[in-house]
Amino acid sequence: MDPPVEESEPSEAGGSSSGDPSAPTVSIADLVRRLQARLVSPKAELSLSSHQAAARTLARLRSRLAARAEPVAPATRFALLCVGIHMHRRAEGSLPQDDRLDPTEAVAGAAASAEEEQLESEDTLLVQRLLRRTASCLLVACCMAEWDVFDAEDDERENAAARAIAEARETTTLAAVLLPPPSRKRGGTDAEREESERRLAAWKAALDAQPRPERVARAMLRAAALVAAGEDAEAGAEAAAVEAPWRRLDALAPVFFRASADAMAYRLLLPDGDADFVSLDAARIARDSDAERAKKLRSIAQAAESEAGQGVARALMMSFLLPASIVGTRRSLLLSREANTRATLDFPQEVERAHNVAIAGTEWIFDKGEDDLERGVSVLAGLAMLTTQGREDAIRKGAACGGRLQLPFFETPPPAAPAALRLTLVPHLRRWVLYRLDRKGKPVVVSSQRGFEGLCTAALLLVSSMSSRAA
Repeated sequence: MDPPVEESEPSEAGGSSSGDPSAPTVSIADLVRRLQARLVSPKAELSLSSHQAAARTLARLRSRLAARAEPVAPATRFALLCVGIHMHRRAEGSLPQDDRLDPTEAVAGAAASAEEEQLESEDTLLVQRLLRRTASCLLVACCMAEWDVFDAEDDERENAAARAIAEARETTTLAAVLLPPPSRKRGGTDAEREESERRLAAWKAALDAQPRPERVARAMLRAAALVAAGEDAEAGAEAAAVEAPWRRLDALAPVFFRASADAMAYRLLLPDGDADFVSLDAARIARDSDAERAKKLRSIAQAAESEAGQGVARALMMSFLLPASIVGTRRSLLLSREANTRATLDFPQEVERAHNVAIAGTEWIFDKGEDDLERGVSVLAGLAMLTTQGREDAIRKGAACGGRLQLPFFETPPPAAPAALRLTLVPHLRRWVLYRLDRKGKPVVVSSQRGFEGLCTAALLLVSSMSSRAA
């Protein structure tokens, strides 16, 4: 690949490569636009030379932000955030065509031998770490762009709130998303009514604990700002001491950019807020009788009646039962080995429950189960088996659900067909939103409903659209 021709950049001191003191200094907005041009590339790969040029631009941007010589406009902050989200997706392999930094400039002429394949694999890991570190640098830039806003806030109160949100996110599970509210007992003894109220309050508390993405993003930004503010003080320390803040930023960056992207998406998908919506496309589903609806849903659950389906059902069940600190995000359907090990040691009861659901079989769980969470997982497992396609071992290594199922623990590329239906979960609203993109790339919502029934309606519409395309 031929490296792109680099534009000449003005020097930091004088604002131009000629060193003329009277030349204007390049603005923060201009530097952000240059970052967009180099990192948000329409090409399938990001060349190393473009990445190196972007790194130099990012260093200059940081110097300009640190000087606080000019205010940062909201549009510039938003553009910088979008660059960071794009870079995060590059690092996680969740862009269309799985485009990442092109390693061919570093390892050229790779042959098909086992030794060179291993070298290429190691190079891919190095590239991924490089991209993640770049995303962390963009997080620092986003923090510095918000310093004037932070100065106007009550630091002690805001930092305490940010810590509380971060801790809640680490311990919250998705189990309550599919569970209906417990019924309030009007009659019976005082003890029975108290127990009914306790269960209802616990269910509401579980929903309230679901982190809202905009709050999570703000909390991560404040946490990163604290780390970045102390970084310069350690500039003269040993290498290990300097690396520690960067490891913290590397952990914060994916959470911040993922939450920021989710917040943007939810604003587009839910323009009317927490309101149910079903389009005319779903009218044929509404005409089905209860028996027909149950039969179609059972057939979806049956798709996971295999050894591979059992593994998928187990992984999905654990993803709903375990906190985000254990589950994390992944590109494939199955949990990582590290997540499985931690879950087995720290959450044996949840692991046993997920194992029992998988062994019972998704069809039996859907027909005989009484728990909406378990029945919902059986439907999701069937959807996963129907939508995850591609090369051999796609269940273990391929992109989960072909990008059609967008859950908080999946980080996948979008579907190959832009008009394909996609199903996303809005946890804090218990809402399942089925949508497609129009020719201009804007989302068109097909259905938006809550709880187990919302999942079932969306699943029926999604499978129906796949069947009609196949026909």
